[in-house]
Amino acid sequence: MPKLHEHYDQPAALEPLFPTDKAGELRELAADLLRKSARLGGALHPVTRRSVVELLRTMNSYYSNLIEGHNTHPLAIERALRDDFSADPALRALQLESRAHIEVQVLIEQRLETAPETDICAPDFLRWMHRELYDRLPDEFRTVKTASGGEDRVVPGELRQCEVEVGRHIPRPSPACRAFSRASRKATRPPRSIRWSASSPWRHRITGWRGFIRSSMATGA
Repeated sequence: MPKLHEHYDQPAALEPLFPTDKAGELRELAADLLRKSARLGGALHPVTRRSVVELLRTMNSYYSNLIEGHNTHPLAIERALRDDFSADPALRALQLESRAHIEVQVLIEQRLETAPETDICAPDFLRWMHRELYDRLPDEFRTVKTASGGEDRVVPGELRQCEVEVGRHIPRPSPACRAFSRASRKATRPPRSIRWSASSPWRHRITGWRGFIRSSMATGA
């Protein structure tokens, strides 16, 4: 029997890249979601809509960091956005992390507004998000434990050169990261009929092969 890791070092392991939707059920569900989203957006005053967007950025940062074991209270996040940081170094670092996530979310929104054709799952875009995030993070978040028990440094925007473990999950071997990155270009161009239903599963695949030493669910990088 081949070793387990041999099944995970080829981009073919990502297949199937897109969901099967011969009956058109996913397409109809996606269209219904878009209709409801447009209806909800149209019911909100522009000022209210901006406030909701700001609230969702904070919620996204809070829950994404909580998944990774970083419990930064929403009130502490709001204070960080006003440059009101804790005297406790550990909490201050968490506040800086949350604020960095929110700042990068704003950058992503601005980039998509000015260039709506941007391919958000393309390797260059992923590296850009990672670089923007980690350039803003405190130093303690740039050092990680490797699978061998040693330590390595996060290089903003660079694919990892070492092996990592995320809980019980063992990502692809580091030499395979570039191949998976190249393969992602194919997956970011789904047929128009399934474009909306294909985006979410591909995001999970990106998270699964873990191309960076350390990444963030809050931004996807």
